[in-house]
Amino acid sequence: MEPSFTCNPDPTSGFLTVFLDNEQYTITAENVNFSNAIKFLSEKNWDELKFVLDPTLKFNSLYAQYENIIVKDGNVTIDGELVNGIIASRIINLMASNIDCTPIFKFMTRLQLNPSKRAVDELYTFLEHKNLPITSNGTIQAYKAVRENYTDCHTGTFDNSVGNTLQMPRNKVDDNKDVGCSHGFHAGTFEYAREFMPSNGHLLIVEIDPADVVSIPTDCQFQKLRTCKYKVIQEYHMTLDENKIQDSYLETDNDTYVNQKWENKPLMMDVISVSDVVNLLDKWGEDEAVQDIKKISQTEDVMPLDVLKDTIPENLFDELMEEFEEQDSEDFEDEDEDSEDFEGDTVDLSSHLDIQATLKNLDEAQYIKLKNALEKEYKNFESVQLGEVLKYIESIYDDSDYMFDILLQYKVEA
Repeated sequence: MEPSFTCNPDPTSGFLTVFLDNEQYTITAENVNFSNAIKFLSEKNWDELKFVLDPTLKFNSLYAQYENIIVKDGNVTIDGELVNGIIASRIINLMASNIDCTPIFKFMTRLQLNPSKRAVDELYTFLEHKNLPITSNGTIQAYKAVRENYTDCHTGTFDNSVGNTLQMPRNKVDDNKDVGCSHGFHAGTFEYAREFMPSNGHLLIVEIDPADVVSIPTDCQFQKLRTCKYKVIQEYHMTLDENKIQDSYLETDNDTYVNQKWENKPLMMDVISVSDVVNLLDKWGEDEAVQDIKKISQTEDVMPLDVLKDTIPENLFDELMEEFEEQDSEDFEDEDEDSEDFEGDTVDLSSHLDIQATLKNLDEAQYIKLKNALEKEYKNFESVQLGEVLKYIESIYDDSDYMFDILLQYKVEA
């Protein structure tokens, strides 16, 4: 039965009121999701319409666990402690859009490496108020004002030329947030840095490891921070997009630990195809288990493994996992043989990586994951052994058949 609704689709003065599942929802043209609401209404896509009208419904349905970070019931915890504010909101919004949350988790991991609890708490407050961008490696970017000759504004002795990394002993940085101008390197928001910049000075973009932040002074309304290390990555040309994951250029002592911790982590928690599970259980005659799964999954395409494990008997879950592992092993052997057929061939990845339209069957998160993985693994994109790259893609990408076909289009002479 279709829900009842009242609608004025005008993009400037319109509104939509819908009665769904005995609840009334209203959205107006001022809401950024208004156009999506009208779209889903016209398509009679009631599930997506409900999520647009009340985003918390989708957030609360999310469940994922990454090491010591848990996202459940619309909340984020790390080591059992609730994470409030902008970081939690970013994670939940990224997950709801099926976008890789790994950079945010790397940030949280780096922050946990900060030896000062006070600095950790203050940095959350800093980001809560000013929402500066996070990089792909979990570091943060901020603004810094310098003199005309690129030395620091206070002493004129630290060279802030683009590409330089500046560092001092942590115990030389003032950790008292109640002291405004004091020892340590300072960076902050655009408003703070612009106001502090000399008339003939420069405004720079710097990158900082959260583990190196020492304090967030209160004198500038939490607009600046003090750190013991940062890297100058570029001069200011345009305001940083705080909602976009930025590229990382800073090398730190924490990189190995953080990258190993999050290497090859899934975009979401480990999930499994509901249809694959149901089909196999049907084949085995496990009608009761099928009904239990359908009650929970409803219209979902995938189900978290932890949820599946809690839904069906343990022995049945183990049998399913064994069966799927055997299938994966057989598929890998077949594709491994295929890759050997191209042992002498090479592929031009430089062309492939620049044509996202070619990857029309991949969503944005899958595309970014694959692109970043290939860029990290290979340096000479114009001539990569095809057999080698096919094996590599198989190791990081669940459905590689489509990618094999695409890469064959870029095969070049060895």
